[in-house]
This record gives sequence, C-alpha cells and structure tokens, in this order.
Amino acid sequence: MLLFGIGLAYLIHHKQELHFISQISLSDVAILSAIVIILSFCNGLQLKIITDHYDLNLTFSQWFGISRANALANLWLPLSGATPLKAMYLKQFHQMRISSFIAAMGVTQLLVIALNSGFAMMLLIIFGGGANVFLFATIGAIFLGALFFLFLMPNFSLNLFPFLRYLENIRSEWGEIRGDSKTIKSLILLNAFIFCLRNFSIIVAFKAFSLDVSFATAGLIASLTTISGTLNLIPGNFGVGEALILAVSGIRGIGINEGLHVAALLRVIVSIWTFALAPLFSRELLRKSNAAE
Repeated sequence: MLLFGIGLAYLIHHKQELHFISQISLSDVAILSAIVIILSFCNGLQLKIITDHYDLNLTFSQWFGISRANALANLWLPLSGATPLKAMYLKQFHQMRISSFIAAMGVTQLLVIALNSGFAMMLLIIFGGGANVFLFATIGAIFLGALFFLFLMPNFSLNLFPFLRYLENIRSEWGEIRGDSKTIKSLILLNAFIFCLRNFSIIVAFKAFSLDVSFATAGLIASLTTISGTLNLIPGNFGVGEALILAVSGIRGIGINEGLHVAALLRVIVSIWTFALAPLFSRELLRKSNAAE
C-alpha cells in the first residue's frame, strides 16, 4: 500500500510528464505480448523439468495449467504463497510428497537467484562506475549466499534447530537433485534463455516509447526484477519490480519518468495475459483432474 501510495502521488505531481503514453507503438506492444506468452510457456516448462525428475510425466495441460494458476495466485499471495497449492495438487493427483516438491522449488529458486545475480554482477562490471558500487556489493552478497547454500550446505546437517527444518529439507533434496545432471543442465539452460527473453522484453518495452536502452542496462533490469520476482515478498511483486526499473533507469541516465512508463506497460501486459491464460488452462486442468478421479 505504501508503494502504491508513493506511485499515485508521483503520477499526480508529474501528470504533465506522461506524454510518452501518446507515443506508444502498438506493433511493439504486440511483440511484447508475444514475448510474455513465451515466458509463460518457459515458466511452465520449468515445472515440467522439475516434476520429470520425479517421473511424474505431466501433460502439457497439467504443467502449463498449474504454472498459470500459480502465476494468478501469486498476484494475491506473498512469499510465493501459491507453491503449497501446487504441492497439494501434485500430492492429490500424482502422489508426490509435499515436502519434496516445496524443497525442489526452493532449490530451483536458489538456482534462479544464483544465475541472475551472476548475470547482474557481470553486467555491473561491464558498466563500471562508482554509482554501482553499493548495488554490486548487494548483488554480490546474494550471489555468494546462493552459491554457499548450493555447493557447501549439502555437507552440513541443519537438524540441530527445529526452525531450520525447511532449509534442511531443501539441503536434503538438493543432495539428490544435483546428482541428476540432465535436470540441472535443463534448468540452467532454460533460465539462461528466460534471462535473454526478459532482456529482450525490456528493450522492446523501452522501444515502444521510442526510447533506446542498451543490452547491458536491459539485462540488469531483467536480472534484478527476476530475483525480486523469485522472492515475491509482496503479492505479485507489485511495486518492487517497478521500483527496480525506475532505480536502474535513473542510475543509467535514462530518466525516472521514462522508466515509469516502461514499468507500467510491462505490468499491464503481464497482468492481462496472466488473467487471460490462467482461467483458460486452469479450467482444462480441473476437468482432466476430475476425470482422473
């Protein structure tokens, strides 16, 4: 609510600067929509890769339907709150242990954070400049934390403390998953592709307002918004992703007002396709699930 209030106040006091809206390119909006749909497919494919490790062999309507229902639920639930719902569905219809799925998703999130923070660090090194020192240190800490857990934690037991039981489950599950090179390689390649797609979507979003942005700047925005979206501390990551776009736009000299237009466009298009695809494929998912019963 605080972020929403700040955004509303900005719009009221800078309404004369919203002229970029009249310059929007519909062809770029169409391209952006296509990219968002492909990204939706990729997010579902990530679920397919994870569940294939457990030999669930989900159909397209199942893994894509679950992914879209999850995206819709996360618009309203913080801290990736839809994950337990996916786990309960897979337990009910595919006999997958809830703890295993939640832990596997935790491992996947760590991989995503490690990859994207690594990309962000490389881009910041390319950028250079003192303005990025604090950002580099922050992202570096996230990167090292993710790597520490992925590569060193399997050698330690966390059973000493009850409140670390969730982390212990992730550690145990990661010990099994990391032995599956096919799953790990597939997740890494898929998320590298997702990074490139998100990078391209940022470039197209700026281009829709006749604004040019470098590949490196777009990549930095893509990395940071992916990390914040993975954590999903606020329902739908609302306000956090937009704040990151505005911050990077300001740091890179693009302009906060320009970044605001791009952030709003991305939010609108992603929301539209989430609301459009989720009911369609969720209904098909429920129909097949009922038939399976």
